[in-house]
Amino acid sequence: MKKYFVLASLFVSQIALAHVIEVNKDERTVFYTPDVVLDVEVTDLDSEGGMFSLSLSYDSAAVKSEEENLKRTYPGYALRVLTAQHASSSLLVSIPEIGLSEETQVKQGQMGPYLNFQTLLKPAQVAKLKTLSASATDLVKLAIPVSSGYQAIRVLEKYSSSTVCKEMRVKRFDDLVVALFNLKKPSGIVRAETLTDYKRSIIEGCFDLSPAKVTSFKELMALELQPKESPIEITARYSTSQWVDAKYELVPKLRLKIN
Repeated sequence: MKKYFVLASLFVSQIALAHVIEVNKDERTVFYTPDVVLDVEVTDLDSEGGMFSLSLSYDSAAVKSEEENLKRTYPGYALRVLTAQHASSSLLVSIPEIGLSEETQVKQGQMGPYLNFQTLLKPAQVAKLKTLSASATDLVKLAIPVSSGYQAIRVLEKYSSSTVCKEMRVKRFDDLVVALFNLKKPSGIVRAETLTDYKRSIIEGCFDLSPAKVTSFKELMALELQPKESPIEITARYSTSQWVDAKYELVPKLRLKIN
C-alpha cells in the first residue's frame, strides 16, 4: 500500500489557505476544500523523557475565515466545498534527527482525512527537538495525496461575433425568422448545438424584446423589431456537465507546541 511521510526535521508555522481545486468561470463557481491543520505537541516529562503527539484535523474558525477570504477573492462566485478523500490509509511519522520512525493510520472524516498519533520520547530526543525548533529555518511539509469528485460545466465550443447585429437588417419578426433560417454557419462553429445557441443569442442580444401584446401567430410574425441602441458582442456556447475526478495534495498548516 502506498504511504506518505511526515519529515519532521524543522518547525515553522504558516498561514492556512483553502485549497482551490477549480475556478469555473463559465458557471461562476469556486470548487475548494478546507485546509487541514497539523498540530505537533511535545510534552517534556523531565527525566522520564516526553510525549510526542501529532494530530491532523480541521479548525472550524479557520474554515470560516477561509470561506470569507474566498468570497472577497472571487466576488459574485458561488462557493462549493468538497470533501478530500485520502488516497492511502498509512502514514509514516519520521524524524531522522531523533531516530523516530513509526507508522500510523489516517482515517476519513466528513471534511477530509484526519489522524491522531502519540509516542513516548527519551530525554535526549526531547532535548534535540527543542534545539531543532529554536533554530528552524524551514518548515515541516506533510503532503497528503487526496482526491475529490464533482460535477462541473465544461464549455466544449465557444464562438463570438461583434458584427452580426449590424448584419441583421430585419424589420419584423417574420423577417428575423427567415434570416436565421438562412443564416450560414460561421467557419468558427463546428457543432450544431453551438449554432442553435448562436441564433438564440442573436435574438436576445440584437433586439429589444420588450413585452408586446400579441394574440395570434399572425400578429407575432408581423411584430416590428427594435434593434438595441448598443448591440453587444454575441457569444454562443456549447456546454455539458461532466464528472471531474480531481487528484491533488493537501499541505497542512503546522502548529507546534513544546511544553
